[in-house]
Amino acid sequence: IYPNPASAITVVPVQSSAKTRGNISIFNSLGQKVHSVFEGEIPAGNTNYFLDAGKLPAGTYFVKLQTGGQMQMKKLLVW
Repeated sequence: IYPNPASAITVVPVQSSAKTRGNISIFNSLGQKVHSVFEGEIPAGNTNYFLDAGKLPAGTYFVKLQTGGQMQMKKLLVW
């Protein structure tokens, strides 16, 4: 995720070896979902998804990528 810390448009790069269904969501530090970045078909290869971190209050967030039985989570600082 870059830039990180963020205050405006932020890139969530996703690399997938095969086409799959998935979603990218933003959670606050309490574990509450605050924004859905993407939900649908993720193509094979490298794809960039974007969010406007400037619309989120300053703080610590977690970006969660869920595809099938796999999940990745990365910390995002918004200032």
